[in-house]
Amino acid sequence: MTRPVFSVFSLYGEIKPILKKREVAMAKKILLIAVAVFFLLSSAGLVSAAQWANPGLLVNAETVAKNITRPNWVVVDCRDLKKYVKGHIPGAISLGKRCKKALRDSTARVWRNTSKYEKLFGKAGIGNNTHVVFYHGGIKDFPDATVAFWVMEYLGHKKVHVLNGGIDAWRSAGHRLDKKPVRKAPKTFTAKVNHKVYASTDEILKIAKGKIKNEQLIDSRTHKEYIGKDCRAIRCGHVPNVITNVSHLDTVVRKADSKKKLQPT
Repeated sequence: MTRPVFSVFSLYGEIKPILKKREVAMAKKILLIAVAVFFLLSSAGLVSAAQWANPGLLVNAETVAKNITRPNWVVVDCRDLKKYVKGHIPGAISLGKRCKKALRDSTARVWRNTSKYEKLFGKAGIGNNTHVVFYHGGIKDFPDATVAFWVMEYLGHKKVHVLNGGIDAWRSAGHRLDKKPVRKAPKTFTAKVNHKVYASTDEILKIAKGKIKNEQLIDSRTHKEYIGKDCRAIRCGHVPNVITNVSHLDTVVRKADSKKKLQPT
């Protein structure tokens, strides 16, 4: 069986000069977006709920409303701080900035080491027995929630979820928003890294060079980007040996309006 590979960490660290720099830059974009597609295909996907391998990865607004006041639940608003203070789910915390930015080094496109993650999540009131729910606003910050979800899975945290439909689903369910900032009491968070959800740089480069036959990268950009007709990276087209193209825009349900906000699946 071919194992799909989704990696963020591998291509945000040191890159060996095997691929051309432009190909590496393109691979970074592909693999970052692939996290969102991985989450959707592994939980919501293209099958019915009865067939989901892990139905608990997505939670609805009612589940959040029922549990948000529990001491072992933390809901994280993955939007920027300006949007958070204008109105957020009551009881939800903010990491001070969009989740992707909070989880990346501020001076470079690299990810924080394990000890920094432990401090960041512990300071936010997240412990090893805490249920964590990430939520987004619209299509632009949807990857913030799914990347944060993936980071916690990489750190070995089992009780992590994404609010299906984000803040729009919360409002559609008739729940109110709050403007009061929320702080949780600090807890101890100890990472137990799950190496199975991480592909090393060497592994990615071997796939790109065709040296590994039973694994493949998934390009989750639009088809036009994949074939090189829509160029948004330094170089057009796709990384060598990437034969699967599943657009992230086709794995979510969106409202038919100009803002293209996500709906619950």
